[in-house]
Amino acid sequence: MIPTLACDLAVNGFTPNIQNTTLTLFSHFIAIFFDSIVLTIVSFLIATYFFLRHREKKGIFLLMVMFFSGAIIFLLKNLFGRARPINSFVVESGYAFPSGHSTIIVVFLGLLVYLFAARKNVLKMSLVAGLLALFVGFTRLYLGVHYLSDVLAGFIVGGIILFVSIRIYGKFLKK
Repeated sequence: MIPTLACDLAVNGFTPNIQNTTLTLFSHFIAIFFDSIVLTIVSFLIATYFFLRHREKKGIFLLMVMFFSGAIIFLLKNLFGRARPINSFVVESGYAFPSGHSTIIVVFLGLLVYLFAARKNVLKMSLVAGLLALFVGFTRLYLGVHYLSDVLAGFIVGGIILFVSIRIYGKFLKK
């Protein structure tokens, strides 16, 4: 069982102080748009693009990494079994640790940068992807469905999956 840390309680105690209708609606939109299922569908569309452009390895790589990421998230959530915060004003089912949204956004955006960015634009695209990932993490805290440690763990797990996947692709598939 993952203990609730002082920083978890502090962040979850602070977020109700900044809640407003606009930010709440926007956070709900982000939660839906960057959900694992939605990103999986988008990944299938991107893989289709790769197949049509005769870049089958990239399409298969993208789908395999997204599937593997979902499986890892599922396994970790069930392994740790951490309950979601009680003060959530959004109803979400399932366990909290690690944050699936935080994990999958790092993997998905990282893969997009890796597969699409021209060498000269990698830094700019990585910065935009990183900021977007941080914003998604913030919305998970703002909505009260995760603790800070859930989101940070999601970023770390996503970074590890991304790093290992890119290494494997570069070593065995990128030819």
